[in-house]
Amino acid sequence: MTIISKGHLVDLPAEYHSLPASKSTAKLALRDVEKQHIEQVLKKTKWRVDGKEGAAKLLGLPTSTLPYRINKLGICKPV
Repeated sequence: MTIISKGHLVDLPAEYHSLPASKSTAKLALRDVEKQHIEQVLKKTKWRVDGKEGAAKLLGLPTSTLPYRINKLGICKPV
């Protein structure tokens, strides 16, 4: 299954393909997918959030929005 968002394609992990279609599960799954996607992009940019090669630009987000999403999703930079 693929989700299209702002021109980006996100393939859902296989475990999400067989989830029951309830509202609470769908919201949880989407939150998990968003968190994983942001974490992958942050790793790719070596945790650079803003700038020409920052994660916000790659995600198509304003630089003020990405720190908010990182905080809300509980994403932490590994030590």
